[in-house]
Amino acid sequence: MSSITIKEILRQQVPLLQVLSGDLAILESRVLLCFVLKCTRADLIVDPNRTLSPEQEKHYRDLIQLRLQGQPIAKIIGEKEFWGLPFKVTKDTLDPRPDTEILIETVLESVDKSKSNRILDLGTGTGCVLLSLLHELKKSFGVGVDLSQEALNVAEENACNLCLNDRAVFLQSNWGEKLEGKFDIIVSNPPYITQADYDVLSAQVRDYDPKLALVGGEDGLECYKKIAPIIDKHLEPNGFFAIEFGINQESMVSQILNENNLHVLEIRKDLAGILRCIKGRHGD
Repeated sequence: MSSITIKEILRQQVPLLQVLSGDLAILESRVLLCFVLKCTRADLIVDPNRTLSPEQEKHYRDLIQLRLQGQPIAKIIGEKEFWGLPFKVTKDTLDPRPDTEILIETVLESVDKSKSNRILDLGTGTGCVLLSLLHELKKSFGVGVDLSQEALNVAEENACNLCLNDRAVFLQSNWGEKLEGKFDIIVSNPPYITQADYDVLSAQVRDYDPKLALVGGEDGLECYKKIAPIIDKHLEPNGFFAIEFGINQESMVSQILNENNLHVLEIRKDLAGILRCIKGRHGD
C-alpha cells in the first residue's frame, strides 16, 4: 500500500522532467499532481506531507510518463489557462498561447467598455480570444467562426463553462462563406506557419496540435489573403480589427491588408517583445 507523500513524490519526479522541461519541471510536476489530487498548487505547499492513495500514485506516475513522451501538459490534463481563464483543449484545438493575449490587450485598450459591441473571431478554435473579450466586455456579443466542427464543439463547451453562452454564437464556416452582418470589432489568430517551418517544428507541437490550425500555406500568408476581404466586407465603418501574425510577417501582412482597403494603425509587440499584432481600420 502506498504511503508516499506529496513532498516525496515530487522529489522523485521533478528530476525526471528536468531533462525535457528544464526550469519548468517543478511547475509541470505540480500542475500534474494538482490534476490528480484535484487540489490547488497552494494545497501542495500547505500540506506537503499528505499521502497519496495507490491509485493516485499510479495515475500521477502515468501522467509523468506521458509528459516524458512529449505530450504537452495542456493535452494531458485537457485544459489551458488563457487571460486568467480556464479553457478546455483537445486534439482538435490549438493550445492557447500567451503570445495571443496581445489581441486581448489591444482590443481592451481601444474599445469603450460601456458600449455594446459586436465581435467577430475568425478561426476561433477553443474560443479563447472571443470568450476572453466577452468576459471583459460585459455588454458585448460575439460570433466565433471555424472550419472545424470539432473545435467549435470545444468552444461551445468553454462558453458554457464560463457562463458566456448567452452572448456567444459559433458558426461552422470556411472563413466568411456563411457569415452575415457587420461587426464593431474583428479579431483573428489565423494559421501562419509556413509548410517548411511546420516540417521542422518540435514534436510537442506537430504531434499534438492540429495542422489545420498551424499551417498557412507554403508562404504562411494564405489565410491573410482570405481574411482581409472578409474584414473589409464585415467591419463597421467606425470599427477596428486586431490580428496576430508570425515572426517577420508584419510587412507582408500589412501589404495584404492595404490591398484590401484596410489601414494599419499600429503594430504591437507580444510579451516577449516580438512584433505580433496588427491593429487597423477601414482605409480612408
